[in-house]
Amino acid sequence: MVDCIKAPSIKKGLWRKLAVFAFLGLFVFSGCVYFNTFYLAKKSYSKAEKSQKKSGRETADGAATADYQTAIKWASKVLTFHPKSGWVDDALFLIGRSYYNMGDHFKAQGKFEELLAGFPDSKFAPEAKVYLTRSILKSGRPEAARDLANRSIEEVKSKDIKGELALVAAESYFALGDFPSAASAYEKVLSFPIKKESKAYLYSRLGAAFFQQGKFAEAYSAYSKVPEHSPSVELSFNSAMAAADCAFKIGRTREVIALINKLSKDPRHHGNLGDLKFKMAQGYVALDSVSEAFEILRWMTDYFKGQRVSAQAYLEMGKIYQEKLGDLRRAKENYEQVSKESPTPDLLHEALSRSQEISRFESFQKELALIPDSTFDSAKPDSAKRYASLSDSAKPVPPLVVVDSAKLATSWYMLAEVYRLSLKKPDSALWAYQTIFEKFPQTPVAAKALLAYGFLKQESFDDSSVAQTAYRKLLAEHAHSDYAKEALSRLGLLGTPADTGYAEAVYRQAERHWEQGQIDSAKLVFSSISNRFPQSEYAPKALLSLGILSEAHRQSEADSSALLAYQQVMAKYPESEYAKKAKEKVGLSTPEIKKPDTTAAPILAQADTAARRDTTSRADSAEVVFSPEDSLKMGFRQHPLAPPVKKDGGFVYPASEIDANIRTKLVFKVLLDFEGKVRRAELQNPTRRDAIDQEATRAVEQTEFDMVRVAPDQYNTFFIYELRIEPRISDPNARTPWGR
Repeated sequence: MVDCIKAPSIKKGLWRKLAVFAFLGLFVFSGCVYFNTFYLAKKSYSKAEKSQKKSGRETADGAATADYQTAIKWASKVLTFHPKSGWVDDALFLIGRSYYNMGDHFKAQGKFEELLAGFPDSKFAPEAKVYLTRSILKSGRPEAARDLANRSIEEVKSKDIKGELALVAAESYFALGDFPSAASAYEKVLSFPIKKESKAYLYSRLGAAFFQQGKFAEAYSAYSKVPEHSPSVELSFNSAMAAADCAFKIGRTREVIALINKLSKDPRHHGNLGDLKFKMAQGYVALDSVSEAFEILRWMTDYFKGQRVSAQAYLEMGKIYQEKLGDLRRAKENYEQVSKESPTPDLLHEALSRSQEISRFESFQKELALIPDSTFDSAKPDSAKRYASLSDSAKPVPPLVVVDSAKLATSWYMLAEVYRLSLKKPDSALWAYQTIFEKFPQTPVAAKALLAYGFLKQESFDDSSVAQTAYRKLLAEHAHSDYAKEALSRLGLLGTPADTGYAEAVYRQAERHWEQGQIDSAKLVFSSISNRFPQSEYAPKALLSLGILSEAHRQSEADSSALLAYQQVMAKYPESEYAKKAKEKVGLSTPEIKKPDTTAAPILAQADTAARRDTTSRADSAEVVFSPEDSLKMGFRQHPLAPPVKKDGGFVYPASEIDANIRTKLVFKVLLDFEGKVRRAELQNPTRRDAIDQEATRAVEQTEFDMVRVAPDQYNTFFIYELRIEPRISDPNARTPWGR
């Protein structure tokens, strides 16, 4: 306790002086109490701030948190017991700062608003506006933070405070994804008087805003200025890595290799030595200096043996062998080595996926090597020849006596898909597709190969003329194929007299008869589909629909036509999803009952119902129990489930929604192109939490899917994809853009 005033000496008999001194002592002691109370609050705050700064954490923990709480306790006593004193605005600002440093931004916001409302002319008011806008931004409301910051810039006089508010506005634009405005705002902040180390941070953020716009030259220029302004070790490293990514894209790779090499020799960066060396190796790969890249990567596997960066080096060497050198055997050896180190889940997943793709490729090649006729070898692209010569399948094998054309055609198709999607060799994929429709023209796969050939010519080689020739060839030779509709669509012939003769068109005809009450005609057409198009996916679907229709319109109790239709589905197509439904209909199995997701948001069930809602009108007839749309869907989703994920979009649970603790499964309708990239994502069951819905949509849009086993007629069509979301514990050491 501060000794504000010493008790006056009292001479005996001087009662008047005693009364005066007593009165003065009471007055002074009263002021001393609330000053001493605030003094204790400020002392605890200073201790906490010093402890937090020493720990380097943005959000206080441990002893610092305890001291901040003590500061809040003492400062609150000033507000409670001395509301008329001159220390109230001091106390409010100190409490707000304490909550802010503890990471409780909602309470901090409340105290700063109370200060500005009650003491608009306080010396703390300008700085309180800065902390208020920061609190709003950190509580997950970037739009409100942006608007308040821009208004407050015009209200304050201090250039330092203007600069701080401009920074909040810039960070808000960035958080909203408005990167052009963010870049302009960061440049505006740089015009204010700011500390040298703050300039380093600002140039790094400016670089990030340019990078997000695809302006790699501007981003590289901004990142390159970071070292000029005394950055922290962490910022120096992160900016160098970001500059490298830009340099690779604009042809300034050698410059950034020199920069990273310099950092790698700085003792302050030895903790990041592995990542710096890895980035250098990537630079040499970009320069096609494979030997230099291998030298660094092999050194990494020895120096960092058993660590994450060693696993990363093995993965990168595997990719070089696969994509640069075409040596699949050595690529696979390196991919298999990744699991023996300490890989992250992402590194391990990619290594395993690539190794499995090579195994599949070799399996197809070995199978195809059994074909006696090798007349197509001369037409084989260089990339395909190189893979054949360097893979295990190059070993000689005896020819088959009997060749299963359909099986071999399927293997050729899978090989083509591996070339196209996994090995990124479209020329070899075209060769493999062409092999199918020229060597195995009578197989069901030939139509699919023609469609894929045309699609690849059109999308990857921009050769519409050859593509249209392939589509017309498909219609001429495989008019009844399930792939005819897509060929008609790409030729612009849907809805014309040519739009007929394939299974789906006939199926729709049966549906129209059903809708119009022409039951016998509908039965006749449904029953004809499995005979005319036995290989079509509509064959089992039509038989199941025939059974449902017959069951709904039984002529008598002895009418067994429905049972016969269900039995045909099970006998002819036992592995199809429709056979499973047929078993349920005849009582051989019970319908699958899925347990409800008790963690899902209440609106999930409503949204899932909406996703399954009929889009086809049904005839108003009391005797029609099932509609054509019912027969088409049969309890399954309107769109097929998406193929396996090849590259995860990286959903990050928004920090502003952690307290909401939403754990659910979001359902998306995704439009996938032939490379498995998402062209459009439509969320079917929004959580009504904008931050979560927007981040989930972004993640799904960045997700890539494995299209190897997807038929070409399903390219550029919708699939259903489910994304599980739940909050995860964040790294307590993570720092927000501007720190405290």
